[in-house]
Amino acid sequence: MKRAAISVALLVISLVAWAAAVASAPKAPAPKQDDAPKQTQVQIVGTDQSPLVVKVQPPQVDKDEIAKAEEDRQEAKAENKKKAKSDDSLIFWTEMLAGVGIAQALVFIWQGFSLRATIEEMKKGTAETKKLAEAARDQSIAAKDFAGAANKHALALMHAERAYLFVEFELNGIFGPKQGEPTGIAEVVVTILNNGKTPAKLVKARAYLQVATQPPQALIEHPGASDELPPGHRIEQGGLRPMRVRGAFSKEEFDAVGNMTSRMHCVGTVEYEDIFHERRHTSFCAVLSNVRQGNSTHQAFVIEPRSSLNDIT
Repeated sequence: MKRAAISVALLVISLVAWAAAVASAPKAPAPKQDDAPKQTQVQIVGTDQSPLVVKVQPPQVDKDEIAKAEEDRQEAKAENKKKAKSDDSLIFWTEMLAGVGIAQALVFIWQGFSLRATIEEMKKGTAETKKLAEAARDQSIAAKDFAGAANKHALALMHAERAYLFVEFELNGIFGPKQGEPTGIAEVVVTILNNGKTPAKLVKARAYLQVATQPPQALIEHPGASDELPPGHRIEQGGLRPMRVRGAFSKEEFDAVGNMTSRMHCVGTVEYEDIFHERRHTSFCAVLSNVRQGNSTHQAFVIEPRSSLNDIT
């Protein structure tokens, strides 16, 4: 808008200046008409001794002819004035058009310089914009790195301050079938320990004994297996919660465990929620083994490394 206003103002100033110059220019004087009546002319010819005087009389003209001649002369005079005025107008408008052309040329020249300056400014602006874009990109990368570092720090803090639940196993005894009874009993105490720095809300705790020829890779599903504990079960930092697990097995199963054709396993899972409201779990699979301690050997449940059930989150 500003550039258009300047262009219009230059054009108007040029037109006014040119009009003033044209109006002040002197105009050509109109031709003079000789309206005086012609007098009788006298001419003297001959010699000094014999002069001869000749009078030249003006021709006799009729009054009607005189009136008609006067009317023609007036019409010719009016026509000459009209033509002179038309010529003056033509000259004026021709000069005006020339002035307008010059003004437009000046405006175009000014616009050319202005456009060139604008292009230079745009080039400078483009360079500045590029620098700003690069700076913004660098800031974005720095912010992303900072966010990543902050996230890592937050995760490290969560891992450092969260609850960690582990399990320990204690064999209470293996009692084979008594005389006349179809099954015997094996009993183990699974103790849940919180080795983290903050309390844990216990959501689910499940464990059972299983005799199998290969390490179990999944929990046995049955009705009620996915039931959760009522609210209020909480294990404090350094706290523990024991679970007594019993299993009934036939004489054949006990014999298979005794001759090592099958193994007895204690499997299960513990699900809990930490103070960051993250749901976590500890699943396990332990196998009954002969453990040497000093000069003696005893039976105990130890983690079965070949089972995929051993997992902690």
